[in-house]
Amino acid sequence: MLPSPGGAGAPLTAEELSRRRAEHSPSVFFSDELCAHYFTYMAGEKGHFVLFDDAGSIRKKLHIAGRLGIQTAFLPYESTADLLPELLERKAPQGENQN
Repeated sequence: MLPSPGGAGAPLTAEELSRRRAEHSPSVFFSDELCAHYFTYMAGEKGHFVLFDDAGSIRKKLHIAGRLGIQTAFLPYESTADLLPELLERKAPQGENQN
């Protein structure tokens, strides 16, 4: 999360992210350049920029990595535990049926 006087953002837990989204009801956008979702909000006079992933953005990153020949990815469990059921779910490519 920004602002970040030291140059590095502060990580949010899934609960903190949910709380801020509920509290500020922001419009959420997707950045193709960052391959992540983000939103902004004001707290007092300070603007905040929150960058986050969901299963869809992680899948997109994995897809891009695969196209680049990268076949292995490490996902930190503590950051992705709530997303793992959806990430590990096998999805049929668009237009195909799963059997």
